Amino acid sequence: MAAAAITGPAECIRRPFTEAEQRFIAATLEGVRQALPAAPSGWRFEDRTSDRIPTSGCVDSGPLRFDYQAVYLWEEGGKQRQERAGENARRAGELKNPPPEVQKRIRDAESQAADRLRRVPRAVSANNLALAEQLNREAREFSAQANELKRKHEESVRAEVRRLQTARMEEEREQSLQVQVSVGVNEPPPDGISGIARREDGATIVFHSGKPRKPRLAIHGLVIHVIGDPVHVNSLLNSWDTARLRRMAFD
Repeated sequence: MAAAAITGPAECIRRPFTEAEQRFIAATLEGVRQALPAAPSGWRFEDRTSDRIPTSGCVDSGPLRFDYQAVYLWEEGGKQRQERAGENARRAGELKNPPPEVQKRIRDAESQAADRLRRVPRAVSANNLALAEQLNREAREFSAQANELKRKHEESVRAEVRRLQTARMEEEREQSLQVQVSVGVNEPPPDGISGIARREDGATIVFHSGKPRKPRLAIHGLVIHVIGDPVHVNSLLNSWDTARLRRMAFD
């Protein structure tokens, strides 16, 4: 049986859920699971909820809420994408390091700064405040030189590092579709009521009856977040049993 994570404040006074509440949560999560499409060819479905139904929740958390989480993993071509993502990450990491000749100049400047700072206490002890001030000034100058070398290198590779990082994230993102279904119980209707909002990283679907319900243990709304490559997200939504999910929120 699928399980849930009850959302609420970090610190709360907890109360045990009744048997009826636990049965309701279990039945609702099972209904959500069955509404999800099977993994298409080349994909693998993983239920990411825990294996137990929560037995307690926050007294002051307001309406009862719980989530169902799952992920579709792309196995076909996944290994090649992982290798490309790893290669992009490695190249980005290498670019962040200055070339050897620049690293040597940075180390030399930092060493000169550290040497000046080590000599400051002796100058102060000898009551040679002019020398102490000079050493501090020189230390700042050498530190500034090192920082400027680092800044110039970072600036010279920033665009390429960003490109590699973006490419890595794209490779990783297209390997999976993350699904979270948030169930709201005994909640007032939201302003938007129902609909679908598509984003660059996926889509959000809201099912809500728009009417207050009298029974305490009744679904008042479902908010579904799907994160992943837009093409794969659209394919998943087209195979979803949205009629079943709509009935859960509207019946």
